Amino acid sequence: MITGIPTAAALKIATINGARALGVSDKLGTLEAGKLADLFVVGGNPVADIKNTRNVHLVMKSGMIYDPKALLAQAEGKIGPPPKRP
Repeated sequence: MITGIPTAAALKIATINGARALGVSDKLGTLEAGKLADLFVVGGNPVADIKNTRNVHLVMKSGMIYDPKALLAQAEGKIGPPPKRP
């Protein structure tokens, strides 16, 4: 049995609740008319399996669509743990 925060709650914490905590829920946190809509589209249902959030098909930021593989390549070495040395 896996314990911890249920998947749906984790997604809500990262989106709606995060925007509320930052005081920007009037602009962010949910997909609604009149709000900013930076988002990423995944393959699969992230509520059924949170690992589906790693299956990113596209990223939208400020109305522009980006290839997630190209974004990761640009960020390589700039984020995450340092590379392992032999």
